[in-house]
Amino acid sequence: MRTKLAAIAVAASAALVAAPAFAGVPTTDLDPATLGRGADVAIPHLEGKTFVDGDLRVPLGGRYAWLLGASGGGHLVAVNAMSTAVRRIDAAGNVSTVVKTPTAASVHLSENGRRIVVTGVTGGKAQPRTIYSATTGEPLRRRTFSGYPTTLGMTGAKVLLSDWKRGTYWWASGSGRLTTVSKRPAGYADLGNDLFASYTADPYQGGCTVLSRISRPGRTIWRSCKERVESISPDERLIATVDILSDGIGPATSSCARGPAPGWPTTGPVSGSARSHGRTTTRSCSTPTRR
Repeated sequence: MRTKLAAIAVAASAALVAAPAFAGVPTTDLDPATLGRGADVAIPHLEGKTFVDGDLRVPLGGRYAWLLGASGGGHLVAVNAMSTAVRRIDAAGNVSTVVKTPTAASVHLSENGRRIVVTGVTGGKAQPRTIYSATTGEPLRRRTFSGYPTTLGMTGAKVLLSDWKRGTYWWASGSGRLTTVSKRPAGYADLGNDLFASYTADPYQGGCTVLSRISRPGRTIWRSCKERVESISPDERLIATVDILSDGIGPATSSCARGPAPGWPTTGPVSGSARSHGRTTTRSCSTPTRR
């Protein structure tokens, strides 16, 4: 897959850089309410505040919950109530608390499922990152960072961070070393697929978003000055995007590029409206053309 993406970048980057993501392509409107129900979600996921894995359903409670990923034969979820707790759900549905912290801006699980990195809330002071064992909950490393960097993910003992001053960089928690990936700040990363989406400049000042390999940040796979990357499918065949200036729930429009890999030329988005939180939202997909 990575070899294919490299070839795509060479063949298509000039056109992609020059044009908006879906410029000049036809649009097909869909009404989701008229579509038949599809198959159940086949992978572990959350339905509201309930963990679902096949026939297993585990209510989590709290105000918010999010699935961190697989770890040690089970799955880890983070639940926010008056504090933030990381809980383990085993195959039988038994729940145990691994880590509990009074405040957390974000919680990430390392790609191998062995460590958890918690971003603390400090109220104007240098922001801490604490790394815990995902098995025992034992704190392993702690470091504070100025500039309020965003935690993008963790692989092994390395944490990927980003801020507007330094750009995107690795924190090697074992040695403490900081290594720059790119001077561009990033808003999204998929460490398993070696991908990150960064900004050429402040998007409020005309900056664009660029999708690149973390290992090859200078090579553009996909670029847009109107949309930013929200998510990438595990097989790299789909990119979900929203308006580049969106925040939180986002604007009334979101879209995704569909095809063999990010960066393929598009043949046309498919859009439709749905009611969400009292608002009408539009989603669109585009299928790249093989060359």
